[in-house]
Amino acid sequence: MPIDLEKEIIRGQDIKMEITSYDWNEVTLIDPTSNTVELYDPEGTLIASITDPSNFIKISDGVVRLIWRVPSDASVGWWHAYWTAVKTPYQSIEDAEFEVIAKK
Repeated sequence: MPIDLEKEIIRGQDIKMEITSYDWNEVTLIDPTSNTVELYDPEGTLIASITDPSNFIKISDGVVRLIWRVPSDASVGWWHAYWTAVKTPYQSIEDAEFEVIAKK
């Protein structure tokens, strides 16, 4: 269930992240009962912790999307996203990196 996201994003723009969740057989798609995404800047500071279900969009069975606006004053560099998806009683934590850049 890796996080699918854009690897480079300009400050002040939206970044789209998606996960695909499978049952333990890695064949059957499942919908998490809850999601949490934590976003850390290049210095390792937690910038956002997103838990509100209204922020997560079900695209299809097992596929969930989050769109987050990178702050216009965000630090340039490599950021880390950690997505925790829970399907009681199990949870999965996935991570990914993306680079925040200034306007080209």
